[in-house]
Amino acid sequence: MNFVLVGGGPTGVELAGALAELAYVTLRDDFRNIDTSHATVTLLELGYRVLPPYPRTLSKKGQRALDKLGVTILTGAGVTHVGANSISYRKNDNDHLIPTHTLLWAVECRPLPWV
Repeated sequence: MNFVLVGGGPTGVELAGALAELAYVTLRDDFRNIDTSHATVTLLELGYRVLPPYPRTLSKKGQRALDKLGVTILTGAGVTHVGANSISYRKNDNDHLIPTHTLLWAVECRPLPWV
């Protein structure tokens, strides 16, 4: 059970924390027939820190909170492909693949300059 979130802004960070609590606490305690021992929550961020538009002190607090919840944070990771059962990303000139059935897209959206 791999949960993957793309985007380390406020929405992605909040969703990652909520999913970690769900996967690591709620499902384990309330749905004992679901094996959560192999559950993972991964946050992919293209920039080099979570919460990039905010001061570094807030970014560090957000990262520490997610670390405490067991979220794997991959910064400098650009998504290259989304498949039916996986997501691929590039980090440090290396390609990686994460198998997942649950992908949440929480990246910044901007209108095209001509709109």
